[in-house]
Amino acid sequence: MIPENSRIDFKYIANFTAVLSELQNVNQCRGRLHTIDDQVVLTVGEHNHEPSHLAGEVIASRTKTNDAAKQTGHSTHDIVADCVSRLSDHAVSTLPNLQHIKRTVQRIRQRHKNLLSLPTNRDSLLIDTQHIKTARGRTFLQFDSGLIDQRILIFSTKKQLKMFKNANSIYLDGIFSVVPELYFQLYTSHATLKKKSVE
Repeated sequence: MIPENSRIDFKYIANFTAVLSELQNVNQCRGRLHTIDDQVVLTVGEHNHEPSHLAGEVIASRTKTNDAAKQTGHSTHDIVADCVSRLSDHAVSTLPNLQHIKRTVQRIRQRHKNLLSLPTNRDSLLIDTQHIKTARGRTFLQFDSGLIDQRILIFSTKKQLKMFKNANSIYLDGIFSVVPELYFQLYTSHATLKKKSVE
């Protein structure tokens, strides 16, 4: 029986005894390499097993996947598909279920999403230029009344404003419960377009 939490760092081995032997060696290996920019800076102990080119390929792919999750706005599916498509068939066979990989990408995104600290007062609220545009580069912050006590911010794209202009019905809603403590009210506008509500 293969032990739980064991890493299999090799491709197909027909002899089951060899599998157990390999697993035992990998799990008991105390050899470590410390690197900085692909340069070995410290070697601790000795490895008791052969290196696996598949493990290196999978680790490199995971690193690229993690970096893409942190740095791009691509969908989770696209990130995973791109990284998996670059792997050999043998490396793909060692990967966990794709749903697990996608959840990992989503967790990484969630951790790195809210890097900005919340302002403590309205005077310290400065909106960075990278946050006034959509992922497609369209202007999203249409109006900012400036650093005044009754500050008003209007978020919308030009396309949404055109929809509002041509709408037959416009609905306004003031929300109090989801507003950050610094503000009193969030006011949302909705328009009916082809019998569907558009925010």
